[in-house]
Amino acid sequence: MPGGGHLLELDNIVKSIYDKPIIYILNTHAHSDHTGGNEFFIKQGAKFVESISNSDDFVHIKVKSHSSNDNIYYHKISNTIFVGDVFDTSWHPTFYAGGTQGFNDAIDTIMKLGDEQALIVPGHGAPASKLSLLEFRKNTSEWIMRVRELHQKGWDEDRIMNDAQAKSIVEKFNLGDRSPFLPQKAFKRFIERTISVIEKEKGM
Repeated sequence: MPGGGHLLELDNIVKSIYDKPIIYILNTHAHSDHTGGNEFFIKQGAKFVESISNSDDFVHIKVKSHSSNDNIYYHKISNTIFVGDVFDTSWHPTFYAGGTQGFNDAIDTIMKLGDEQALIVPGHGAPASKLSLLEFRKNTSEWIMRVRELHQKGWDEDRIMNDAQAKSIVEKFNLGDRSPFLPQKAFKRFIERTISVIEKEKGM
């Protein structure tokens, strides 16, 4: 959740780009790191809007991938798609609510919006293109397949963490070339949650 200083900084950045009052607030999903600034802007007169009707300017589509209620917003005039944490250019994928199918459905939804030059604004990290989104999907699929393969062999999380191919796939999400990209605790948690998705899908 953003702190007061960060919210003031965000407010100033918005005003430097678009020097008019902020009228509406739209959230891509309900997690606190995305909704924590709502009250700050509401106190300045903005109105929180849970849903918008499709119009000449906006398209709003609900999907289930990162959370049980992810909102995709496409602003037609600027050819910009806001996708929340369905897509993240600074971290590994987090497809836990929708599983493999929900993730792929969400990516398909995004790909149908705008044109090939559309700008995609992820939940975290730098804006990207549709080509980057497709690469993200490819890498995510490779990750799930590798963890599934090793899990079926009876490997536990610690052993998977030391698998060269698994580590290589994770590094494909490290667009900022951070070292290390994932702390060991976060890497293990990523494996655990991926296995949870795999187990759930196996029982469906």
